[in-house]
Amino acid sequence: TIKFQTGSSNILPDNTYNFVFANILHNVLAEIMTDLKRIMKTSAKIVLSGIIEGKEDIVVNAVKLNNMKIVEEMKQGEWRAFVAEKQREY
Repeated sequence: TIKFQTGSSNILPDNTYNFVFANILHNVLAEIMTDLKRIMKTSAKIVLSGIIEGKEDIVVNAVKLNNMKIVEEMKQGEWRAFVAEKQREY
């Protein structure tokens, strides 16, 4: 089942998912990463994309601080996409 959710982080569902896609600004991403992590199942993947040239550190730090591991990175000009996986919490 695929469910599309749009809008602000305050309307994130209470369900958990195997895959999340977020195409948002780097500074917004850093603010809502904890909320995004909450809706992800263990080992779920998240794709974060956008024009973040020069702001990659903000995205990478937000991912790492939320117990996720970047498993792939794609670049095209100023556009970047990161695929991260939620790690098991002990």
